[in-house]
Amino acid sequence: LDEKDVTADPKAFAVLVRNEVFRLVRALARRDYDKALDVLAQDAEDPWTHERFDEALEPFFEAYEEIRTDPH
Repeated sequence: LDEKDVTADPKAFAVLVRNEVFRLVRALARRDYDKALDVLAQDAEDPWTHERFDEALEPFFEAYEEIRTDPH
């Protein structure tokens, strides 16, 4: 296999990272934890679950009610 170094082009790599982070934030904003899990590389010894997302995001949602992904 001829694997390309995705970091070789800094601008393309930045776009790739930005897009993946946005996919994660958008999934979390919708509380679509299945899609959020698709974005994350999982640690087998400490995996993210729906319950873990709920617990981690509970204080944020209590304070702000929603994660906005619009320009505002």
